[in-house]
Amino acid sequence: SPNAHVKSDELMYKVNVEGTKSMVAASQQSGVKAFVYTSSASIIHDTRSNLICADETYPIIMGKDQPQYYTTTKAQAELHVLASNRTTSYPDFLTAAIRPSAMFGPGDVQLLPPMLASYYRGQAKFQLGDNENLFDYTEITNIAHAHHLALAALLATNERTSAGGAIPLEHERVDGEAFLITNDQPVYFFDFARRCWAEMGDATDPKSAWALSRDLSLFIAFMLEWIFWLLRKGEPTLTTQRVTYACVARYFNIDKAKRRLGYRPIVSLEEGIRRGVRDALYRGVIAGQPQEYKGNAEI
Repeated sequence: SPNAHVKSDELMYKVNVEGTKSMVAASQQSGVKAFVYTSSASIIHDTRSNLICADETYPIIMGKDQPQYYTTTKAQAELHVLASNRTTSYPDFLTAAIRPSAMFGPGDVQLLPPMLASYYRGQAKFQLGDNENLFDYTEITNIAHAHHLALAALLATNERTSAGGAIPLEHERVDGEAFLITNDQPVYFFDFARRCWAEMGDATDPKSAWALSRDLSLFIAFMLEWIFWLLRKGEPTLTTQRVTYACVARYFNIDKAKRRLGYRPIVSLEEGIRRGVRDALYRGVIAGQPQEYKGNAEI
């Protein structure tokens, strides 16, 4: 999947939607029995409203109601994958979707690098909003684990029905279903960032951080966007979208994954941060980082 911040709707659609459809068709035609799609928890979020303990009963938001076209394409692809489950033409082809929230960890190119770069810009001393908004993150090992659990469940269902057994009851089904996946450790938005910065050596006392109200932060971001647009300088680091995202509550109820998949996180938030930060420094993907950190396994 392309980075969610890539400014190309055409690329997003070709990869996320058309690419997924091609993989489904190829899988069906080649006799694949189980297909697990990597979706996103964002498909039930409009990026502005608070999500409090949201679950899979929440409606999918896309099209004109979804500010992020990337998220719309992820939703479209998920709908296609789940509609392809146990069809008349391919009754043995079973599908499921995993919806992770805010993925991070080794290999991360989207969440940790820009967050860690803000430390080198001296922004660890600032806070947007009151930091009372809980947010769910998911370490990638846990996401891979959830995919394995879904795959095992689909194959078990296929084996069961192929042997003449009944399909699973509604409350235990995995095929044709979507599952929200998180670290099951909601954390205040800026507390997560501070844990990441602390892993890099930051010793800033959170009580000394300069907290800008949400409204003031939005005003500053709005003015920066206009100035950058007038000067044709592209997009500023602080945007109204990023301010809104940093101040919104977004955490989930993952009971469905626990009951039907047997999912439990196997890497804690703290361990995930340690792994992710060290990996990002090692790969040298953080803007402003000391060059001696790149390729240094001793950090």
